[in-house]
Amino acid sequence: REIPDEENATPARASYLYYYKNNTSVIGMNLPKIFAATILDLSLKNLVQFEPIDKDEVKIILNENSKDVELTKDEEIIYEILKEAIASDGYITTKKFSEYAKNHYDKVYGKLQKLEKIVKTYQNECGNFDKTRYKLTEKWRRKMYFNIAILVLIFFFAPIAIFLFSLYILVIANIAVYSSNIDKITLLSQKGDLELNQWKGLKKYLEEYSLLKDKQVPDIVLWEKFLVYATTFGISKQVIKQLKVVHPEMFIEENQTGTSYRNGNYNNGIYRYAFWNIVT
Repeated sequence: REIPDEENATPARASYLYYYKNNTSVIGMNLPKIFAATILDLSLKNLVQFEPIDKDEVKIILNENSKDVELTKDEEIIYEILKEAIASDGYITTKKFSEYAKNHYDKVYGKLQKLEKIVKTYQNECGNFDKTRYKLTEKWRRKMYFNIAILVLIFFFAPIAIFLFSLYILVIANIAVYSSNIDKITLLSQKGDLELNQWKGLKKYLEEYSLLKDKQVPDIVLWEKFLVYATTFGISKQVIKQLKVVHPEMFIEENQTGTSYRNGNYNNGIYRYAFWNIVT
């Protein structure tokens, strides 16, 4: 029921561990969720604010009075993309940002693709990878790639390959062995495996909150942090739906913006739901 390593946690770092499987992470497939969740996290740090226009569009406004907030490298990438999109206007709507991302695809996604390397380096530096196993799997990976290169050469020289059938079989076998070994051994250290299971536990808690017997009245600040990671894992709408049923007192009806948080004085919180409702 706590955010793992809350002091250092970010949506990108959480996503990297949560989706980590067979010694790879599919962070690239989850960039939209990471981007939306990070913007929500930036709003909790008072770097951006939201202003609803209607149920389908929200203004994202830069808060220039919060320049001293320390960001991680992955947060900096997303914040810089947002600043470049906003430029001198001071704000951008969600629809305009979508257009900006399409028109500047190479620039935006070129920066976002750096996230995986940045987060992987962080996980390594903070001890979530076992260094011995990491070196071993990298050695296997190099050998696997070498055998793949040999296989390509065999196909390229097809007439000769008829006389090298045994070599062909050996290369295929080597590729299969190295690939299997890489998949079998986990690179995560005990610390990394523990944090991975903590993220899984938090996601399960959020998904099953309405079924729990000891449901406590949520603290708005804590649940807004929870919803950042619910967005990261793609379950924010499901979580908000549960909160509406279990704790309707948290919500009020707004004619222009739809349902929003009752506590509107906390860091622009009354408008944050409108952004959740659009991006998730």
